[in-house]
Amino acid sequence: IGDETKPGLQNPILHTGDDTWAPSGAVFYYGDKIPQWNGKYFVATLRGNHLHMIEFDIENNKVVSDEKIFQGNFGRLRDVATGPDGYLYILTSNQDGRGSPQINDDRILRITPLNAINSFEDCFAAGFPIMESYPRQCRTGDGENFVEDIIIIPQWIQDSAILWSDDVISDETFVDGLQELVNYGVLENANPDSENKIPKWIKNSAKWWATGQIDNQTFVQSIQWMMDKEFLRVQR
Repeated sequence: IGDETKPGLQNPILHTGDDTWAPSGAVFYYGDKIPQWNGKYFVATLRGNHLHMIEFDIENNKVVSDEKIFQGNFGRLRDVATGPDGYLYILTSNQDGRGSPQINDDRILRITPLNAINSFEDCFAAGFPIMESYPRQCRTGDGENFVEDIIIIPQWIQDSAILWSDDVISDETFVDGLQELVNYGVLENANPDSENKIPKWIKNSAKWWATGQIDNQTFVQSIQWMMDKEFLRVQR
């Protein structure tokens, strides 16, 4: 145990000493989003309340360095994994009866280098605290503040969406209304020369948005999809 030796037994190259980690999931990181961590070994700890980062010298069977990161920031950590997007993800475990859950636990957190945080969405995904103002704000560990981008769409476009979804006005009339969203940069005019027929589900989406069942962001994404797939023709 620890640094004790005994003939016939192999000592560990790293141990926790008097500090109890309660290690859980672990992974070698070989993603491309955090190059300074490439090849390092990460251990999620439950009782330790941190992510342990270890650099091994495999050829010489020794530890080059080890350090605790996110100590106490997110509570108990159940697992760590490399995502398909190349980032490192950690899973909290504060609602297992042994932790002290926060209002937004439990969470899957994406670890993002500070220099890669360029928006509210990046800041939120990295697990930094959110200020529930309007619009919401997110503050990084080094004090940089990001404000959520709120999409504001005029009420008359919502009224037009209801009429369009009920076949009261034509596709052409509704598209004329969307011209304003293109002019203000809410939509990107990707394919202005389409003659394709608009799918029925888009009309349903428009009605759900106009009646408050989906938000502005979701509606804009559906309209942008139509333009990208050449279902809509909007002239800038």
